[in-house]
Amino acid sequence: MVGRKGAVPPSDIIDAVLTFKERVVLKNEKNEMYIVAATNQVWTDIRLYIGDRMSSNAIHTFVQKGRHGIMEKLGFPLKFKQSCEIVHTPILPDDEESPDDYSSNDEGDALPCKKFVFTFSSEEWDQIQPQEKVFKLTDKSRPMQSTRSYYVLPKGTWTPILAEHFWAHFQLPCCLSFRRGKVYPSGSVYIHVVGRCSVCDSRFNGTVFDKPPGGAKVLMHCTFRGNFQEAHKTTKKRRMIGPAMEKAISSICVDGLSSETYREREAVRLIKTGAPDPSIIPSGNSLRILKSRVTAGSRRHEDTLTSLALMKQEDDFKNIIHDIGCDPFYLHYHCADQIQIYRNYCKGSRPRLIIDATGSVVKKFLKLSKQKTSSIFLYEGLVYDSQNKCSFTVTNMLSERHNSLAISNWLSSWINCNVPRPKEAVCDQSMALLSAIAKSFTQYTTLQDYIIICADLLTKRIEGNSHLVPHCFIRIDVAHFVKTCSNWIPLKTVPRRVKEVILRSIGVLIKSQSLIEIKSMLLSLFVIITNETAGNNKRTHEQTPCEKHKEIIIKATSTGFVDFEQQFEDIIYNARSEDEAKMCIEEEYERSNEGLDKLHNPFEEWAKQTFENSKSLIQDGTELNPLYIPSLVPILIKCMKLLPLWSGVMIPIFNYGEQICSSAAVESSFKKLKTVTMKNVVLPTNIEIFLENHVMSLKGASLIRIAKNQSNMSPYSSTEEVEDRYNTDLNHSFSFNLLETHDVNDQQDLGDNCLSRNVSPSFVLEKFNDYDENEALIVVDTVNEQTHFNKKITLIDELCCKSSNEFNENNPMSVDEDIENNRQTSFTEENAALEEWNRKSLKQRKSCSYLVPNPHLRYLNLKNSNKIQSLPILKNGSRFQDLKSSKTINKTDRVVLSNTCAFDALSSILMISYCDSQMYSEFMDSFNDDKYFNFISSLVKNGITSSTYTKRTEVIMLYLKPELQLLQYNITLAKCDATMGHVMKALLKDYPTIEEFSKCSSNICIKTSKWQVMYLTYQTGKNGNLSGLQHFIKERTGVEYLECSENCDGMKAVHSKISTHHLFIDVLQWEGNDLTSSMCSTEAASMVQVKLSDIPQILVYESITFELRGAIHFYKGKSGLRNSIGHYTAYAKRGTHNWELYDDLKKRPIPVKENSLILCEFLIYTI
Repeated sequence: MVGRKGAVPPSDIIDAVLTFKERVVLKNEKNEMYIVAATNQVWTDIRLYIGDRMSSNAIHTFVQKGRHGIMEKLGFPLKFKQSCEIVHTPILPDDEESPDDYSSNDEGDALPCKKFVFTFSSEEWDQIQPQEKVFKLTDKSRPMQSTRSYYVLPKGTWTPILAEHFWAHFQLPCCLSFRRGKVYPSGSVYIHVVGRCSVCDSRFNGTVFDKPPGGAKVLMHCTFRGNFQEAHKTTKKRRMIGPAMEKAISSICVDGLSSETYREREAVRLIKTGAPDPSIIPSGNSLRILKSRVTAGSRRHEDTLTSLALMKQEDDFKNIIHDIGCDPFYLHYHCADQIQIYRNYCKGSRPRLIIDATGSVVKKFLKLSKQKTSSIFLYEGLVYDSQNKCSFTVTNMLSERHNSLAISNWLSSWINCNVPRPKEAVCDQSMALLSAIAKSFTQYTTLQDYIIICADLLTKRIEGNSHLVPHCFIRIDVAHFVKTCSNWIPLKTVPRRVKEVILRSIGVLIKSQSLIEIKSMLLSLFVIITNETAGNNKRTHEQTPCEKHKEIIIKATSTGFVDFEQQFEDIIYNARSEDEAKMCIEEEYERSNEGLDKLHNPFEEWAKQTFENSKSLIQDGTELNPLYIPSLVPILIKCMKLLPLWSGVMIPIFNYGEQICSSAAVESSFKKLKTVTMKNVVLPTNIEIFLENHVMSLKGASLIRIAKNQSNMSPYSSTEEVEDRYNTDLNHSFSFNLLETHDVNDQQDLGDNCLSRNVSPSFVLEKFNDYDENEALIVVDTVNEQTHFNKKITLIDELCCKSSNEFNENNPMSVDEDIENNRQTSFTEENAALEEWNRKSLKQRKSCSYLVPNPHLRYLNLKNSNKIQSLPILKNGSRFQDLKSSKTINKTDRVVLSNTCAFDALSSILMISYCDSQMYSEFMDSFNDDKYFNFISSLVKNGITSSTYTKRTEVIMLYLKPELQLLQYNITLAKCDATMGHVMKALLKDYPTIEEFSKCSSNICIKTSKWQVMYLTYQTGKNGNLSGLQHFIKERTGVEYLECSENCDGMKAVHSKISTHHLFIDVLQWEGNDLTSSMCSTEAASMVQVKLSDIPQILVYESITFELRGAIHFYKGKSGLRNSIGHYTAYAKRGTHNWELYDDLKKRPIPVKENSLILCEFLIYTI
């Protein structure tokens, strides 16, 4: 096919250019000739010279490309003219090279040439095969032909595929630029492609000779000629188009990969070791620009505020996005389904709202393309339904301003949606959140007023049934509070055990619901941290007050004032590095108390008075006090400012609320948002993308919850109108007065008339002018009945609530002015407090909570420099790489133990029993000459020391009599392979589970016998059920009658006397129908698989109660018998629902769930 004839003959163009040669060809500083740029006026003059029959750019292109030999006629030197001859080469696969890769062309040119074949798969060919294009003709000379069609390769699709095939063949850094791809449906060739390297100017030619059939592989014969072997001076990258761009967008924008991660994955796929950087892998900057353009293209408007305004009008967000502010920026959003769920929830429960904030979810943006926003936090109000064990979000806010005014505006806007106010609100120790909650949910405008009212209620200045009782119970999340306490700066330099005693004392304060207990505990804390010495008085030789109060603290933290059934987990996180921790905790602590520093606080004054009282108990003792931390005093006093918020002391006043208050539900919601909802989104992200994903998640969760409630016939789903018993009239308007006007139906307004006042709540104390303070004297036994430290503490006097006579006794007229000034200061300071989310995502560690008693503290020697973090774990003797050989009693031979797991597992459970049971520890301590019991006691009190493994070796050699084998260098190997039954019989032979004795009923026979049973053998059913264990104990201890002997016709009565201290029970399971324990050895019985929670916790015999301490688990050997070589581990029961795995092949005890399955061999119970 031949194209139509050109409008201007080439000879005319050449003549015109030569006419203007002096202006077309110029010379540079190096005297080199060059063609002037296309913008030069000379090309316009040439266009006019030839009659305006050709454009200026076309003339410049004609000359620049050197067509029809014009460059030689202009005086440029003759260059190599590349042959475009189609070379027929044999068909080769992609990974093979032609034998004449570096052969020259037929003209004898010296430039290297490569010949190769591309093999396109059927899928690749479907992407790049030619397509027909049809266009209209406007040529008046051809009126009968209105359209014309031709075939082309798909635009932007075929070049990335060819470039990748080129790299797969040669691994060259050449950046190929394909200039044209011609398709000739009826020509001698089907496709012809021309390209060149933009760095080394090497030329590429590719040809497909015949049109391939459908579904077949396609071969393209190619040549590459030029200076590609020379080093490339610059590195260029191919422009991303077509499939390459689509792949990058899918990986970065959809899958959420970073630019560098995408480049790294492409490098693994394409680059071989030693190969150069390929041009087909885009640069990181180009990928970031691509991502930015794609993100910008998906936005509703280039201005973010305008986009949000448009978004608010869309059907999907019309009734969800409620309020939007510009300066400062904020956005309130919640859906109607969330409101419905919350209203139904309030009909069956006291509403309890958890509020928190998080960052790193939304990027900063420009407001009106001028000013950039501050950091944007996500605030969330969430309800945890304890009845149904689930949580749901009720409202959210995105805001760049984080003070109490912004937060209270958000909460007030939500309340105006005609929803019941929460009766309990939980947040972290943030003054901004606490103050906003006080303003929005209570009848008081400042947190200071709320705290003073709490003090008045605790001291009976205000009756508990008064209308002045706050309408909402404000709580501080215990996890945040204990975390802050655990990072107090003075506790950073003290030993681990001292820190634990202090923090567990704080835990006792948190749990306490009595001001008397808090007073006693606080006084003891002040005494022990301010007395440098303890022990006995140097003059009187009696115990010093510090020693007595230390005993109180140890007793309280090891047993507690009350017993708790469930531990509170996941409170203490991994500590930051020392410097970072000091900086962050100091900022957190100061921020938490911002707004209260300059104000009178009754609880702070009360704590100061308690500290002054403790000074009278300072005495010189005979020994140093390991708990001496005087720098902790101001921190403790400051901590008391918010006592009603972080302790349970207000629970009796409100008559509701959990003993330990947690905001773990909202933290879990934030975790779900960041790791599940936004899994495929890189955070922080654009605010539009965030809202689209978050709103979709909230709507879906709400719909699922509504459907679930309806299917379960939950009371929440009832359409019947139920009167709200816990909330005030929702239609009243908000007032920023101290007390609001409430509906007469409010349960807290007992009178017929409603009060509305503009003065401080302290004015209510005027009603108590005739109150007899002597009636409020409370006797607190601060030590015990023998310590003679009984004191009368007038709590009303010490809780310095500023009533009218306390402000100014001589000038009553100044009372109102002082109150108003104090209140105004409170209002201003609290409004200035900010919420500063600066928590980092750190690896978390499960740890025993400081809120529960730790029996281990009773036995710790606080003066010992060895720091014990938890009960120790013995190392198996087979871990020779971790242990040294131990000396024996004669101090000459050294012994190495092997397979000590049976001894270690039994010792671990006895160690737990010694620690957790005071009666059992007294029983073990009563045998001072028993080396094994002394070894257990030493483990609990001192931990692992340098002599621990020597003592273990001595005990094993003395009791177990292991097989000995002499090794080199006077080292003896003691093989401790033994079953658990053998170990118990050897170590506890003097302390059996049952003692049995028999006596004949005949007066003639005098046979009597007595024997010991080290452990009971209990045979389970087919399903391994242990529910019959209590009945088995009762039957086993009954009297059994047997025939005496052949020579005696009397009956022998066998009596059993069970141990009053412990029970060891061997658990068996026989397979078959008629097997009994007398027919087979216990070593042939199957292992019993049992769930830890199914093991009976308590066994009772007569008046003795035995508590489960642990179970012995056995990993059986290949034979499957109990006497095979396996591995013993101990599962120890700590508390009601907590279990720990003690494995002597591990470094530390491992917490396990109570629903874990074990192969149980022995159960151990103690008193």
